[in-house]
Amino acid sequence: MTQQSPAMQEYFARFKKDCYEAFAIATTARAKGYDPENEVSVTLAETLAERVIGLISVIAPQIKGAGVEKRIEALEA
Repeated sequence: MTQQSPAMQEYFARFKKDCYEAFAIATTARAKGYDPENEVSVTLAETLAERVIGLISVIAPQIKGAGVEKRIEALEA
């Protein structure tokens, strides 16, 4: 892992916070029932493995919790 400057750390912390806030707003909006789907279909991801699982699980939900994420992380190392 590379060293980040304090400014860069602050940038990423703010970006992460903003993403979670936007996700919370989307979740609240979907829960109101105006959209055909009641849940936000996109999941938040912090790692490549989480992104892969999130994308694939849209068409193959059984992949969640199957251990694929750990395998991807092992291959990245």
